[in-house]
Amino acid sequence: MKRVLSALVAAILSVFWASAAWADSASTPISDDSAARRDNIALAAASINGLVLEDGDSFSFNDIVGGRTRENGFKTALNGRGVRVVGGGVAQVATTLYLAVRDMEGVEIDERHTYGGRFSGGYVDSGNLSVAVDDGEGLDFRFTNQTGGRMTLYVSVSDENVACWVEESRSMLSSAYTYVFDGSDAMLNNLSLCAQSINATVIPAGGTLSFNELVGARTEDRGYEVAPNGRGVNVVGGGVAQVASTLYLAALEAGGLEVTELHTYGGRYTGDYVDSGDQAVLVDYNSDLDFKIQNNTGEDVVVYVGLSEDAGRVNCEFWVG
Repeated sequence: MKRVLSALVAAILSVFWASAAWADSASTPISDDSAARRDNIALAAASINGLVLEDGDSFSFNDIVGGRTRENGFKTALNGRGVRVVGGGVAQVATTLYLAVRDMEGVEIDERHTYGGRFSGGYVDSGNLSVAVDDGEGLDFRFTNQTGGRMTLYVSVSDENVACWVEESRSMLSSAYTYVFDGSDAMLNNLSLCAQSINATVIPAGGTLSFNELVGARTEDRGYEVAPNGRGVNVVGGGVAQVASTLYLAALEAGGLEVTELHTYGGRYTGDYVDSGDQAVLVDYNSDLDFKIQNNTGEDVVVYVGLSEDAGRVNCEFWVG
């Protein structure tokens, strides 16, 4: 177990696939305006923020946060059952962390105690979701990282809430982006639907990504609209080829990814989201023109694809590990 200096949590949120497969998150509202309670929460959060758990490492809230004493800077404030104690409020940090990790595959909850019917904190809907921690009484919140990889815990405190993000470390193989040349609502709708079909897809070692299998038929029944395709013809689902082209550009830069099926617009290309028709991928579900990528890295690869916040470009990244 070790600690790293964390970047601003806001930087994590700015990633276009926020809360994708590689990260879990949770937040709870701060409803008590007590300055002492907020200070206690901030101390506990700072103790955890940036903590790295390698595969097999166990987390102990009491060990990391330490004794809730005046010597350690903690103050008297209300705890989760409305009793004034030194360190009151830190249980909200434990609760928020629990909510972030409880559904993560490979996280084993080793110890958890709740306030149950005594809960009066208001930051979760039920006392059965609350976490009670008391270093003096030996009530701890503990879990073990059995994900097979590294976990990094981030905790932040704002005026409104306590937030926690859990990052599973992977290495980025490559990335690419293309600018949206037609900002019509129909085009943006098609790009968004297509990206959602692919985003967070895991390509297992030795497996193949098939664009047509993931995206499916581009029909009005499935929400697609009429927009120009890569050769300027208005068709239902026009624009999805830009997503395929962005995937292609990213795959070209990724060692261990092999493009096993490729069709391009060539000289018929009239768009401007890639530099040439040889980079403009042609996909047609009905004509069985597919775009395929085989994963030869020896590890699972995750692909993230989506629109930037202002819908100005399509982003794609491949991650391994």
